[in-house]
Amino acid sequence: MSSTRDYTRAETSESTTNVPLLSEDSWDDGGHSDPVLMITDTVENDHEVRFSVNTADSGTRPGFPRIKLTKTTVLVAIIAVLIIICIVLSALHLLTRSGKTVSEPKRKTGCIPTTQKNVTEPTPGPTHKPVTEPSQKTTVCVTEGCINAAYHIFHSMNRSVDPCDNFYEFACGGWAQIHPIPESKSFWGVYSVLEEENERLVRQLLTGPTNSDTTKKAKTFYDACMNKTAINNIGSKPLLDIIDDLGGWNITQGWDENKFDFNKNTPDVDADDKNSSKNIIKVDQAGLTLSRTYYINKTMSDPKLVAYLKYMTTVGVLLGGKENTTRNQMREVLALEMKLAKIFVPHENRSQIDEIYNKTNIMKLQKLCTEINWLKFFKNQFKGMKIEIDDKEEVVVYATRYLAVLSPVIANAPKTLLNNYMMWRVVSSLAPLLSDEFRDAHEDLVKVLTGSKRSEDLWKRCMGETDGSIGMALGPLFIEQAFDGSSKQQVRNKIGGAVT
Repeated sequence: MSSTRDYTRAETSESTTNVPLLSEDSWDDGGHSDPVLMITDTVENDHEVRFSVNTADSGTRPGFPRIKLTKTTVLVAIIAVLIIICIVLSALHLLTRSGKTVSEPKRKTGCIPTTQKNVTEPTPGPTHKPVTEPSQKTTVCVTEGCINAAYHIFHSMNRSVDPCDNFYEFACGGWAQIHPIPESKSFWGVYSVLEEENERLVRQLLTGPTNSDTTKKAKTFYDACMNKTAINNIGSKPLLDIIDDLGGWNITQGWDENKFDFNKNTPDVDADDKNSSKNIIKVDQAGLTLSRTYYINKTMSDPKLVAYLKYMTTVGVLLGGKENTTRNQMREVLALEMKLAKIFVPHENRSQIDEIYNKTNIMKLQKLCTEINWLKFFKNQFKGMKIEIDDKEEVVVYATRYLAVLSPVIANAPKTLLNNYMMWRVVSSLAPLLSDEFRDAHEDLVKVLTGSKRSEDLWKRCMGETDGSIGMALGPLFIEQAFDGSSKQQVRNKIGGAVT
């Protein structure tokens, strides 16, 4: 006995075709039965074709499915076979004309091991035909950009080196020979060269005549930085005035502990990363003079930290401190920075903005880090401005983990240490801009930290200071000289939008 069931239905019309797939999940009429596909076409003019699966029992010969075929089905099958035969014959004909045989495998290319360089392949016998690759027409780019790129690539190579032995030297050895690392640098690369070329270009523009008011301001700033005579004559007075305005420093002059307020600092206000249409207060981890890596898993006997403590002491003495007292107090500041480094979140764990972005308000921030009076802190910063701040004011916190463990570090530090630490943060950022004694002390530290052999040229330093302070004034200068106007249209074409 056998059972035949309609399993799928192929419905065709002039506009749609719907052919469901067959599924083995429904072949369940018997554990050992073979499914039989039956195709019936009983009405010639009917567009309906029924597919059914026949599950045969002992009455059906095993291995021989019953298939009902019509004349139309047989004709279609014959035509399909003829088409396949034509395709195969055409392919064989093309391979024969190109000089290849079907049995010849493709040769693999790549580096040959050094021990096999002298191995030669056997000469083909008389019955073998030489294998010839079909000729291919290639388009070679000969534009100015392509030629320039090819030139740099060619001269960056060291072709005397076997790429299988040292591929880096083969690809980049020529560039390193042409561009040795300058004595004032610990790192040098392609982008370093481009940066220096841009700096030299801007320097020429700054030293030339100009009618632009913004450019004149940039020139004034740069010239003041380059005027070593005036800087040396002024000495440390500008920085001492700043220290006095901030309430004094225990190392350099009389300091009233009762007037010290830890909540006087500077927050950051910038565009909201997730809503650039408005500005918002931002709170992030800070407080290290050096990179975090210089403090982690180090002791004060580490050569780089020894050099750093020497620099701290020298600057303190130049500002009027006594050497022994200054060294002892600066050692305490260094110890505090080492504690802060331990709770700093590493840079590699802060690469995704969504992972560190935390919008909250001042009231919740107060609960996160209780040792700082945040409402008072922010009100001090915006005093005199027409801004009303309460504990509902929104802030963005980028260092939740850091602030959560900061309170104990602050609570266990005496006010004298906190004053020395905070004033050192101000002093360390400005001391390299003062007279030669301060600059020389800073350059000695940089040499130890980076391994450079000499200090950086003054013009490069002043260029960096100018760019960091009023970089927007330098932008038009650079664009006017470096771009011919076509770049704007190229950028517009690439991004598909308006570029002003």
